[in-house]
Amino acid sequence: MREPVLLIEENSIDALAIRRAYARLDNSPELIIFKTAMEALDYLGSKENSMPGLIIHDLNMGKMNAHTFLKTIRSDRRLEKIPVVIVTTSSKHQDFISCFEFDDVIGYFVKPVDYFDLIKSIAASRSDDSDTKGKKGPTNRPALSIGL
Repeated sequence: MREPVLLIEENSIDALAIRRAYARLDNSPELIIFKTAMEALDYLGSKENSMPGLIIHDLNMGKMNAHTFLKTIRSDRRLEKIPVVIVTTSSKHQDFISCFEFDDVIGYFVKPVDYFDLIKSIAASRSDDSDTKGKKGPTNRPALSIGL
């Protein structure tokens, strides 16, 4: 069984757009959507649930933003290596840089973004024939970015 992809997005319109774009991919793993980071942490904390192969997280959310979420999962050895992609409305350079201070953040996408392009970019980055293979972000890790 392929590892699921977790989406943490409180905006239901954005979540629906990502779900629709994701459904257009062939042979994609299950997409599990959470409206809050706390719901996602509950899922990740259960040993009964499959660990995701990727987490897509909106940067600025109500009770727990992506930075706090990343600090939390990076303190858990089971979760610390899960790759994360950030989506946001923020085009602030400091937000971009601060996200890449975390290990395994592999992408940063500024909304509005064509969600099908986002999903294709993520899928390509996780395959061996990726156009992004070898490119590095601010902290010398592979990186994807759209909208900067």
